[in-house]
Amino acid sequence: MTYQDTLHGDIMKNDERIIYVCNRKGRILQSIRKVGDKWTQTIISNGNVRTMTAEQLLSHLLSALAGVSVAKLKVIRLPPNVSNKSDLSNR
Repeated sequence: MTYQDTLHGDIMKNDERIIYVCNRKGRILQSIRKVGDKWTQTIISNGNVRTMTAEQLLSHLLSALAGVSVAKLKVIRLPPNVSNKSDLSNR
């Protein structure tokens, strides 16, 4: 969410975003999104999907945010027609 989004009253909701964890070259390694009341992590290389707790999500994100890992985070807003219960792997 940008400062401009905040000015226009756009509130970031967990189920309207997808988080990509990328390597230093920008290749997507995994995606994380909220589906229903659970967080799901998809490993891009093999397609494995697993649920994770909020604590596990923070553990994955904080190392990248703190600069401890070489991973980069990218947050994308989902199109309005994508339900939070749908699976993006079918797209």
